[in-house]
Order: sequence, then structure tokens, then C-alpha cells
Amino acid sequence: ENKNTLIGALRGKNYEMLASKENITVYDGTGSFVSKNVVNVENNGENIQIEGEKIFINTGSTTIIPNIKGISESNYVYTSTSLMELKELPKKLTVIGAGYIGLEFASYFRNFGSEVSVFQFDDSFLAREDEDEAKIIKEILENKGVKFYFNTSVKKFEDLGDSVKATYVKDKEEFIEEFDKVLVAVGRKANTENLGLENTSVELGKFGEVVVDDYLKTNAPNIWAAGD
Repeated sequence: ENKNTLIGALRGKNYEMLASKENITVYDGTGSFVSKNVVNVENNGENIQIEGEKIFINTGSTTIIPNIKGISESNYVYTSTSLMELKELPKKLTVIGAGYIGLEFASYFRNFGSEVSVFQFDDSFLAREDEDEAKIIKEILENKGVKFYFNTSVKKFEDLGDSVKATYVKDKEEFIEEFDKVLVAVGRKANTENLGLENTSVELGKFGEVVVDDYLKTNAPNIWAAGD
């Protein structure tokens, strides 16, 4: 409740900090490019087109949902956003992905008292970090009681009464195990779908991210991209 109150207050303050300025107009809705200088904002069927000399993209990112049978239909599979809305502590939590987001959640849910397992599809652990630091972090988490399953991939999820059954393969051997909750944390992708960037010259990378230079400028002369 403290978290929800704090977030609500900060969001409200940040919104009003912009909306209350005489020279700033906030449009609520879904934005997409009509051209390099025009953005359409759709809100409940109404469309407003705004023209700008300079445009900044700051649409953030969302969790990548892997192609696992039953994952989208399950009521017990969460993202890093939805897991924060839980009202009760899961007794048994598994985390898919040994990156920094998955490990953050593994750490504090273990501190809260959950039994935590981490599944990683290969043998990597915090691959982008310094090897010595990653080794220390892994030891700390293991000493807390977090269990790691490397070279492990989930084949399917199946909801039961109040838990989810996971069928997974480790070292070419198949296992079945039940969990109260599952966190998917295999990475994030840029929110560039349905943004209408095909109506501009903005270039996207192989993961759908906006390509920028050292000054956050895209290859369109009047468009920049900032944020995740």
C-alpha cells in the first residue's frame, strides 16, 4: 500500500508539473507518426494531429514474452510489472531468466521468505557484467537459498487449481514441477510497434530499437530518441 501510494503521488506530481505550465500541453492517448513532422494522437476514437519542428521519442520498453506453450493463457505467469501488484507472498516462485531484473526479484522475494528458483536457458549469468562481480552476486544469492537451474528451458505451462505446472528440460532430461507464481524476465523490447515509424526515415535495429547517434539523434534530421 505504501508503494502504491508513493507511485500514485509521484505520477500525479510529474503529470501536473508538465500540465500546469502555460507553454506545455499534455495530450492523453496513443501517438503515432503520420510523417516526420506530424504525430496523430488517438483517444477513445477521437484523433488529433500535432505538428512539430522537433520530435522526441520516449516510449520505453516492455517485457519480452517467450514462445512457450500456455504462457499467455496462464493466470500465474507474471512480468516484472504485474508481479509488483501481488497482495500475497508466493510460497514458491520461479524466475525465467538470470539477468539483472530477474535476479533483483529473486533476491527480494527470497528475503521476504519465498522459495525461489531461477531458470536460465544457457550457462550464462549476468553476462553483461564483470565476471568477478557476477560470481560474487551468484554466491550471495545461493547463500540466501536461491536455486539456479542452468541449461534449462521451459516447454509448457499448465494452470492447476491455485498453481501452475511447468514442464521443463534440463540437460536433455524432462521434468515437471508446480509453482505458485512464475516471473518471466528474459529481456525487454522497445515500444516501437504501431508507432508509425515506417512513415518516417527513422531506422530501427535488429531488436526493434530506435537507432541513434552519440547525441541521441535518429537518422531523421528532426527526431531524437531518449529513455529505455
